[in-house]
Amino acid sequence: MDDLKTLAATLHGLVAAEDYDALQAPGLLERLLSAVREADLYLTGKTGNRGHDLERAVSLLEGETWEIYLSDGGYSRLVIQIVDPDAPSLWLDRELSLPRVVERWNAS
Repeated sequence: MDDLKTLAATLHGLVAAEDYDALQAPGLLERLLSAVREADLYLTGKTGNRGHDLERAVSLLEGETWEIYLSDGGYSRLVIQIVDPDAPSLWLDRELSLPRVVERWNAS
């Protein structure tokens, strides 16, 4: 979970500094995908089929917001964005997420 929080904040900072070349760094996509899987496992205790993650991670690095649907079988989701300097880089949708996921998020 910490790796995803740190990585989201780092990406957010790179965009704010207009260091777009750093978003092309070798291994960055793989690190992001791994951090998402680890966060999903931490928050839900499960890992599901994350087949669309590569496409969504690429879109994130191109400036889109990524709603990361978690593997708990509910509507739990993380949201990550790296473009808006006034918004957080990563947050949990507390309105839709299951209570146990919110508890794990709060504990992280």
